Amino acid sequence: MMASAESWNAGIAVLGVLFVTVGARWVTRVKRAAVEYDTVGVTIVGLFWTRRIARSSIRDVHADHRWAAVVWCDQRGRWRWTPLSPIATGGGWRGILLIPEATLEARQRYLKRLAKWARL
Repeated sequence: MMASAESWNAGIAVLGVLFVTVGARWVTRVKRAAVEYDTVGVTIVGLFWTRRIARSSIRDVHADHRWAAVVWCDQRGRWRWTPLSPIATGGGWRGILLIPEATLEARQRYLKRLAKWARL
């Protein structure tokens, strides 16, 4: 049985609304993406969610800009891993993203400061 033109149009309209909605959400999140820390904990504002992790819960900071992440333990004792997406560049993406060396060095310095702060 072949689908009618009306059902195809409805499907395309639904996909269009979905893409516009997700795209609008993503565009507003990109501008706010950040990793910030203070005396209490670290706040990671990523592309899809925001997470606040208490300093006492942090077990490790992967201070490599390619796969930057915070390893922490939740209240139930389960180990968690949260990527630092505003800083991470991905394994082989550096050349594709055309990230300048100075930017990579600044990210690496920030990650080292974050790791040092987490150990205190």
